[in-house]
Amino acid sequence: MASVSHPAQTAVSVPTPSDPNVADGFYFLFSPGTGCQRFTAAKTRYASVTTAVNVRPGQASTGNLALQEAHKGLAGPRPPRSALSSARSMGPA
Repeated sequence: MASVSHPAQTAVSVPTPSDPNVADGFYFLFSPGTGCQRFTAAKTRYASVTTAVNVRPGQASTGNLALQEAHKGLAGPRPPRSALSSARSMGPA
């Protein structure tokens, strides 16, 4: 997971099997930018996904992305098998 406008700002998804209130693929990321910010999630053998998140100054914002496995020779990606969810992007301190 990385900010499109600030590529040095990255996060890594982690599993959360012991917390039923948080879907697997939880991550958090500090965003120095506010307002409409674009973030991209990528993983080897999966099609990358970019989404826009409204980052509010001094507050947590949520952006959910689901990666789909990429396939060679097929017309489209398979149904989702891996997901990133519950992004927490925070504005400047």
